[in-house]
Amino acid sequence: MIKRAVLLSPALLFFSFFVASLFMMGRLSLFRSEYPVDIFVGLENFRAIFTDRDFFREVANSFLYVGMATPVMIGAGLFVALTIQHISPGIRGAAIFMFYIPSLSSGVISISIWRWVFSGNNGLLNQLFGIDYIWMLNRYTAIAAVSVSIVTAMLGYLIIIFMVALGTVQKGTIDSAKIDGARRGQITRYIMLPTIKPVIQIMVLVNAAGMFLIWENIRLMGPVRTAHNLMYSMYTTAFELGKYGEASAKALVLVGVIVIFAVVKRRVER
Repeated sequence: MIKRAVLLSPALLFFSFFVASLFMMGRLSLFRSEYPVDIFVGLENFRAIFTDRDFFREVANSFLYVGMATPVMIGAGLFVALTIQHISPGIRGAAIFMFYIPSLSSGVISISIWRWVFSGNNGLLNQLFGIDYIWMLNRYTAIAAVSVSIVTAMLGYLIIIFMVALGTVQKGTIDSAKIDGARRGQITRYIMLPTIKPVIQIMVLVNAAGMFLIWENIRLMGPVRTAHNLMYSMYTTAFELGKYGEASAKALVLVGVIVIFAVVKRRVER
């Protein structure tokens, strides 16, 4: 019993911290901060955010970031893992390391490089195509640019996870399929992918939830205001405007959005 309690203690500690944070945000959402006192305003903060014309666009942008980045991350990571699993271990290790380099570099440095790539003033992309387009002044191109910076940073760890998952596929099963005349594509489709399907589903959920929480890429790449998401709005509301009650209300709404998204995703998968 004591051994089980010790093993569960990290998860219980994290869960307790999460629940305590929710209670704290719930309390703050009912107050308006006017230093050095907090004034009770009830549900006024929620009324303010739901009547804000930018709020629903920020929620929509949050889903756009999820919809743009998550399928590309999962698809690219799975494609690379399936491709390099058949090559020699030395070359495979070098390939994994190359894809993992962006994850090792500082986030500020990586994002700064992508900011230069999509810069409207002598940016790399404009120079390659010989155009003069300001990518960060359009809502959809700005969201796509920020999504690209996130995909490159996350791709390496997804490849490693999928490589480990593919390593659990029984070699005897694959050999039996080859003896029966199955081609590589058929083995991948009917044996490998169904075997690692639970891992793929978990990675989709984890990465999609993570995409709801991005803000540093948006802040550093500086897209047009119409490309801001709910998490970035929560950050600016709290730490730039000092409206901690309204920011807490937005945080609770964001938690609700993520929970609803996760529940709907699970029901659709069934």
